[in-house]
Amino acid sequence: MLVVRTGALRLWLEPLPVGIAPDVTVRTLGQGEVRGLGARPVSLRFTLLGSGELEVAVAAECADRLVGPFITAALSKLPNAPREHGN
Repeated sequence: MLVVRTGALRLWLEPLPVGIAPDVTVRTLGQGEVRGLGARPVSLRFTLLGSGELEVAVAAECADRLVGPFITAALSKLPNAPREHGN
């Protein structure tokens, strides 16, 4: 669940059920794609269950906060963990 502040004064909270496609990673945005996030902003694309996509952008130094609970998106290229015999 991703919670977004909405409304004219941003007084309301809107919970959005989100997911992440297995091939999605944090990506560096091109210059001019967003403003106010420094020279090298990054983004993560979420799928909104039943209603499209949502992309969240942050300054590069905040990328660890962006993935936070969605860390698997940043680590999606890692191999599967080895399994012990008998388990």
